[in-house]
Amino acid sequence: AGEIHSAAVSVDGDLYTWGDGFCGQLGHGDKKPQVVPLQVESGGLDDECVSHVSCGARHTLAVTEDGEVFSFGLGHFGVLGRSFTPYDHDSAAALAGLADEDGGIEMIAAIDRALGAPQDANDIEQAGNDDQGAAQGNPYDFGNLMAHLDMIANLSLTDSSDQCIPKVIDSLEGIKIIGAS
Repeated sequence: AGEIHSAAVSVDGDLYTWGDGFCGQLGHGDKKPQVVPLQVESGGLDDECVSHVSCGARHTLAVTEDGEVFSFGLGHFGVLGRSFTPYDHDSAAALAGLADEDGGIEMIAAIDRALGAPQDANDIEQAGNDDQGAAQGNPYDFGNLMAHLDMIANLSLTDSSDQCIPKVIDSLEGIKIIGAS
């Protein structure tokens, strides 16, 4: 098992994963959590007979009976065995999901107004420069606002990169692998 996901191989060689998929480590082509085991069918794994699976903290390796190794999930530090695949997120897509029909983020704005948050860029700048606000760790200064927006962007459950889809590690071509860790 990984840090927050698990995997199992059936007697027929089908791979099943479940848990949190926020880095694509479940191999279902998205970043959605899966609370019950679901067969991994993307990336051609539905046509393969998996003999071994290994879960890292945020990535997964699947070895087939033919000795191929498929990898998926967070690709930092080369753990996927292919070219560097950074953890990407689409800020615009994440924020678009929160927008109302007019393109505004009315729900968040209403909550912010109720909490007494600054209402425009001048208010945000003033709150960030205010000695009292800075001393209290004002969450509305520009740096904190950008960090918060970056965090929200990670809520996007779709990903255009290939890290969410199992892919054969080409550099192992011709080498019959029997296990992975």
